[in-house]
Amino acid sequence: MVIIWFVNAVVPSVVVYFIDVSLEVGQSMLRWVYTDQSDIIHSADDTFVLSLLAVAKTYRLDPLANRQGLLYLSYLIMAVCRALL
Repeated sequence: MVIIWFVNAVVPSVVVYFIDVSLEVGQSMLRWVYTDQSDIIHSADDTFVLSLLAVAKTYRLDPLANRQGLLYLSYLIMAVCRALL
């Protein structure tokens, strides 16, 4: 994923490269970095949650990683409850 910001004509552009990060995960991570909000709760499955957890660990975003860890635990608990019913 490549994200390019053009601040203005005087300042050179800033390019941020995320290697092996999907567009959806990268956008969610950046949204969280700048706003402390994310749309992670709307993910349909735990693949997105695990991907965002891995990216948060890679870039040392511990608060995001902690939030993702808790979210993944809630997915696991819900899956166990559904399996028991």
